Amino acid sequence: MSTDNPAKDLGRALEEHAPALEGHREPTREDASKLLLPLGRLVLEGDFQSAGPTLEHVGSLFQRQEAAWSRVIGKLLADRADAYCGQVEALPTPAPAEELAVLEALREELECLIQACLALNAPPEEALEARVRGLDATLEAHLDAG
Repeated sequence: MSTDNPAKDLGRALEEHAPALEGHREPTREDASKLLLPLGRLVLEGDFQSAGPTLEHVGSLFQRQEAAWSRVIGKLLADRADAYCGQVEALPTPAPAEELAVLEALREELECLIQACLALNAPPEEALEARVRGLDATLEAHLDAG
């Protein structure tokens, strides 16, 4: 995320990615990432005052190109999950602190994406979530050992 203010990041993303949201062009992974990361952060922070109306607005805009958004979001989630899982599976023992910090940040972003999808009633595939959550224990063990 670009700032410590996800509501501001989301407002900026809504403006910058309006053409995709309004159906004037096909959505891209960048559109999905820039919109879902701050939205997921708001959900995780419990800031439903900021997230609630935006969730309804974004959800209604996503419906205009539901198949395209579903495809882009699915690909984004799959790629981020593959990156996270692959890196966790390849961690050496002991794992360097820098590598662990990168993985924690990647996992946090992935959780933001998952939470945004859940809030928009577009849950990720169960197998994806199960794979990610299954490797969380491995990451935690490395973090505890370091």
